[in-house]
Amino acid sequence: MNIINKFRTALCAVALTSGIAQAQQIPVFNNYTVNPYLINPARAGSDDGGRLFFSVRKQWADMPSGPLTNYGTFDIKFKNTNTGFGAYAYHDRVHDNNINSNSGGGLTYAYHIPFNKAKTHFLSVGISAGIYNLRNNFTNANMVDDVEQGYYSSTSVDLAAGINYHFKGLNVGF
Repeated sequence: MNIINKFRTALCAVALTSGIAQAQQIPVFNNYTVNPYLINPARAGSDDGGRLFFSVRKQWADMPSGPLTNYGTFDIKFKNTNTGFGAYAYHDRVHDNNINSNSGGGLTYAYHIPFNKAKTHFLSVGISAGIYNLRNNFTNANMVDDVEQGYYSSTSVDLAAGINYHFKGLNVGF
């Protein structure tokens, strides 16, 4: 199969699946390097002691109606065990008029399997369960098209799982 046929096949596959694909609006976090628990539940309690983070992210700071994201996370490793616990909460507002907003929170459990006594080499697995609420309030929106105005809210369960391999300073996670 030559390169053009491969490209056509890939393009057809994308076109066929795009009609059934769904998306969710999730907040944009930018502290992944200092707070790895944000992207992988297996990282909850992966360090000795606990971590507490709070962050406010205002996008387009000079625009009064720019997106605003607030979040907080906490994770800790229980002493003399291989288990970790985490909790998170966030609120993401897309516009000042609260036209679109997303709030959520959840809890995490992680288990760390050490490969040496110093615990510098281990494998971690974690699972998070939470709830999030997406709200669309078009009652105060200035609509160009004649679209039905109203208030819509949807609450859903949020599940996540992760695995992380740690060796000295290297972390590889999925």
